[in-house]
Amino acid sequence: MKAALINGSPKAKGSNSEYLLAELKKLITNDYETEVFHINQCLHSQEALESIYTCDVLVVAFPLYVDGVPSHMLHFLEKMESFFQSKEKKAITVYAVANCGFYEGEQTGLSLQMIEAWCKKAGLVWGQGVGAGAGEMLGSLQSVPIGHGPKKNLGRALQWTNQTGFTQTMTEYQDKERVTKK
Repeated sequence: MKAALINGSPKAKGSNSEYLLAELKKLITNDYETEVFHINQCLHSQEALESIYTCDVLVVAFPLYVDGVPSHMLHFLEKMESFFQSKEKKAITVYAVANCGFYEGEQTGLSLQMIEAWCKKAGLVWGQGVGAGAGEMLGSLQSVPIGHGPKKNLGRALQWTNQTGFTQTMTEYQDKERVTKK
């Protein structure tokens, strides 16, 4: 099985979207081959769109802009929608991780609803969305394990994919990390 992870941040490096996808990638089971894309790559490469089309799961991570999806992300979604509609219909499950500068992630609700509506229009399967708050504080917490301290709820939220078999449980991941570090 194949998963495409798309960093929808306009920042080339060091974005919260990039960080959240890296944390999620650690939780993805070995049953999935993963490929990570930056949105700029997707906007300017037919090859990237072809590769995304071959995936079974699509995860988009993006920053919240004025309670919604950023315009560059909307442009990408429109481009992908047209591309997918020109192809044979395929059941790709879409998950979204929206991040914002507010402490709580509740503010991302409208943007996640936008992605869900896009899935219906594009003929894709809506999986689920996660709203991550805390903004730029996330980058300073890289030494804190996911699921602990200020990242406790984020760890729980990212586990939603475990229900579909897309990720392993947090305990399995942490046990593997302890063994690896010995």
